[in-house]
Amino acid sequence: MPASPSGYVDVPRSSSPAHTIPRMLNLQPEATEDAQEIRPQWKRDLYMLLELPASSPAAFLIHVVTTAFIILSAIVTVLETMPIFHSIDGSVWFGMETSLVAMFTVEYIARCLAHSNTWRSAATWGLSFFGIIDLLGILPYYIEIALQQDTVNIYSCIVPRISILITIEVMFLSFKRSQHALLALSFFVVMVLIVFSTLLYFAERGTWDEGLGIFMNSDGDPSQFSSIPAAGWFVLVTITTVGYGEITPRSFLGRLVTLPLLVFGLLLIALPTFVLGKEFSLVWEMMKENQALEDGGVTATPLTSPQMRRMRAPSVISLETFVDDSRIFGGPIRRNTQQRDQAEMMSQIAELKATIATQGELIRRIMEAVEGKGKQRAQDASPSRGDGGSPMSIARPLEGKVAIITGSTRGIGAAIAQKLASLGANVVINYHKVDMAATRVAYGINMEEGGKAIVVKADVSTLEGGKKVLEECRKQLGQPNILVLNASVMGFKALADMNEEGYDMCFNTNVKGPLFMAKSAAETMSEGDRIIFVSTTITKVSNVLPIALLFAATKGAIEQIVRILAKDLGARGITVNAISPGPVDTPLFRAGKPAAVVRWIEQLHPQQRLPQPEEISPLVAFLASKDSGWVNGQNLGVNGAYVV
Repeated sequence: MPASPSGYVDVPRSSSPAHTIPRMLNLQPEATEDAQEIRPQWKRDLYMLLELPASSPAAFLIHVVTTAFIILSAIVTVLETMPIFHSIDGSVWFGMETSLVAMFTVEYIARCLAHSNTWRSAATWGLSFFGIIDLLGILPYYIEIALQQDTVNIYSCIVPRISILITIEVMFLSFKRSQHALLALSFFVVMVLIVFSTLLYFAERGTWDEGLGIFMNSDGDPSQFSSIPAAGWFVLVTITTVGYGEITPRSFLGRLVTLPLLVFGLLLIALPTFVLGKEFSLVWEMMKENQALEDGGVTATPLTSPQMRRMRAPSVISLETFVDDSRIFGGPIRRNTQQRDQAEMMSQIAELKATIATQGELIRRIMEAVEGKGKQRAQDASPSRGDGGSPMSIARPLEGKVAIITGSTRGIGAAIAQKLASLGANVVINYHKVDMAATRVAYGINMEEGGKAIVVKADVSTLEGGKKVLEECRKQLGQPNILVLNASVMGFKALADMNEEGYDMCFNTNVKGPLFMAKSAAETMSEGDRIIFVSTTITKVSNVLPIALLFAATKGAIEQIVRILAKDLGARGITVNAISPGPVDTPLFRAGKPAAVVRWIEQLHPQQRLPQPEEISPLVAFLASKDSGWVNGQNLGVNGAYVV
């Protein structure tokens, strides 16, 4: 038989469709049976029909039809989840699933019979990869019928049946041949995950808040890195370059630790490409060569064929190279292989450079857009000019007023400070622990048109802390005209869990501190000045939870204080009022609550949502203005009809 120019032996080609596809590689060598040993004859024919697609045109047709039904089942499963098809009656989907499952059940039973030559062969096939996949493809349907429950989450197991396609089989062998390299890479990934999760936890966990019982980050929000597993989730999505964005480092140290993670993520994506890509190509070529030899009447094992090694020309890489990568015969081939690998590596590096350049350009555009938006907003906020060209004053009802807002680093307090400043008031941002959050709020106010903001650190649950805030205010801004007593702790504890320390913390922060601070401020206040307390709708609802015992008690005390102080200070023209927000969408409110609980609370509102802090602050702005002079001693609800 003449040799081909490639160095292979020329073999005759059959025109039969059965020989136009490569023979499937066997993923279960222990279950391989010699069809000639199967008895009786009908069982042998059934085995060849189902397991050897190239044995006859009928077997090839069965293989094509079965594969088509597998693809159809995957398509049906996907379409059923799409909203555009939700209008189709469920009985239609159920009928299609029933038909497919019936066909797959017949196929599964037939395969069981085909492999039942011996008990051992039947058990081997039943516990094999494809045997389990075939069973999972039909079992959920019968569980659903038996339990009369929706098992769609389990039923989706039918989709992985498509893994019997030849490409997945080749990938399996590629992974198998690359297992040592991939195991080493996996070990390295696990080590990086552990080390960087620990580093990020200590860098980003923030400070412990005794009142809330949680870590608070540098922005004054509940820390998203409150545990090493939580930090591990961020590390995982970062090194896989997924980057969901719901968790981001806030501190400089945390961002510094994240930089090597980004680089490692790019390497993690690129390195397996060289390993698996090479093995995938080798396995695929071996399959085609093996099929060619079988067509010529030569039987060969796909991975270790001595016959194929003997038939190779000296100028072609020996199959031993496929078995032992350290043995490559022929200098030109070694050089060609090195050149090809080098070209592949340069191509991958070029792709990485292009990706990094694209990301850099995207970041640059985002920064330009943000800067442009800030400039436009400043222009919009600047005084407009009339026909004569002179600036026209913008109405700022609180121009020249000085406001103190306790607990104003986040949530409702920060929104109140921003609102009052936008109306012209100079504001004092008070914080106790998280200075970065207070600085951020003050910086945002000072960058906008309106009042000035200063930051004062003090624990207003103590008399000394309240006096310090007032002294700094008088020193830097002048006498306070508006006092918003917002700082408080929830201290959710049921009666059985309550202790003296928790009791003192709640009453000192929510009642004692605000009352004595109002006393000190009122000493220098004059007619038209305002004192505003922040209460809660919990004091009005009937289905209050037992854990709200201390919180409700302290806010109830505040509401009574408002009634009495309004009578006392009202004679001097000083109004005292309170606002009672319902649940507000802040990080503090969401902390520790499952999404289902938050959604349940949202549904209690007529608008089916939670308000933002910016929807609470306008009421405070009204109470702080001169227009509210006849509103005194009132507790105004601002809850969107959550409580009426």
